[in-house]
Amino acid sequence: YHPLFREFLQAQLQSNFPERVEELHRRVSDWFEQNGMVMEAIQHAFAIPDYELAARLVSALAPAYLKRGELVTLRRWLEALPESVTWNEPRLCLTQAWLLLDSNLQIDAQNYFDRLGTFLERNLRGEFLAVRALHAAMTHQPELAMKYVKRAQKSAEAKDPFIQTYVSFGLGAAQKMGLNFFQAEQSFRDSLALADADGNSYLAIASLINLADVLYLQARLFDAENVCRQALKRFADSTPDACHWYWTLGRIYYQRNELESGLEVTDHAIELSADAQDRLMHARTLLQRALIHYALDRKKPALADLDEADQLARGLQEQVILRAVIRQRVLFAVEDGEIESARRWLKALSEYGEQPFPFYNAYARGRVLLAEKNFREAQSQFASALKDLEDADYALVRIEVLVGQAVSLGALGKIAEAEQVLKRAVKAAQTEKIVRPFLDAPPGLQDWIDQ
Repeated sequence: YHPLFREFLQAQLQSNFPERVEELHRRVSDWFEQNGMVMEAIQHAFAIPDYELAARLVSALAPAYLKRGELVTLRRWLEALPESVTWNEPRLCLTQAWLLLDSNLQIDAQNYFDRLGTFLERNLRGEFLAVRALHAAMTHQPELAMKYVKRAQKSAEAKDPFIQTYVSFGLGAAQKMGLNFFQAEQSFRDSLALADADGNSYLAIASLINLADVLYLQARLFDAENVCRQALKRFADSTPDACHWYWTLGRIYYQRNELESGLEVTDHAIELSADAQDRLMHARTLLQRALIHYALDRKKPALADLDEADQLARGLQEQVILRAVIRQRVLFAVEDGEIESARRWLKALSEYGEQPFPFYNAYARGRVLLAEKNFREAQSQFASALKDLEDADYALVRIEVLVGQAVSLGALGKIAEAEQVLKRAVKAAQTEKIVRPFLDAPPGLQDWIDQ
């Protein structure tokens, strides 16, 4: 009917036959469900309201909606249900856990597992273990994540395509957090293939995001760029997660010192992450733009981006991005010759601990020590960072640390040793056109090269 006539009829119904409204909603809901239109049935179940009926109908649709990435609708439905009803439906509980992880609410997810873990493992064991593996990886517990992955692989549901996809992705996440990026790459390629075969666009997108990231972290910039381009060609900006691929392109351009191109794609990543209300990604993209602004000698906007990223990071349930922001404040202060400020930021950084990636803090300390002309202690910090990176596939960070170590060795007069270290850095960087670690090198690199 015409909307105005429909409103008139509904007003007449409410006025003349209010006692029939619930019955009609129930009949309509039943008819929609029997005819395969479950989403429409859910609307009438909530209108009654019959929360038990709504919960049963939402449970039926949840896996398909999760696979398609229709998380906004799932969140709306779950928020409309009383917790007492949700907790009686294992599928809804597990869906809520997925939504918490998607929002980077790791603490809330842990509380959820503490309260409902036994119930979920008893009813949806394979998927529950895959969720636990992903949560452990996101909270930087790679060994625990691997434990859950292995248990999921042995579960009765392990051959289900839906479970296989998530187990493979969870394995990649565990390997990534353990800095085994080469192995993680294969796992994410596997989860991408499984997701595509099962029509799981949500996990296909997540796999492509992580695949591009682990390639970038291995300093394989051309491969990472190809993955980003392919993903954007496939999904364009139709997914809010496109900000991840633009962010990685911004990082790639930065490493090649193609700063204006980097700024353009990073600006777009910032817009998309803001539109998606993804605070973690918004903080990451702002941090990346700060690096580009600083490299372009635009220090005021660089610091403004750091301030905004800092504010966002302090409201998150994980501190890795906050530590990255503080660490960058240390490095900017060193570059500006503000040694006392660098010391204060370094002290603030130390308050958040060393784990899970102690080499970051060691590198920051090394840079401050170099600025203080304490070359021996600086060299010791860079050596410590390289030792922590020994079994990791983190080639990009290793290049930065090698450059720092070369400078400290050169300052100590160990020119031959410094040259060997620098050659290692150049060899790792040259095929991928990586130049920023050398442009951002501590003062002194060019001095002893020229000797």
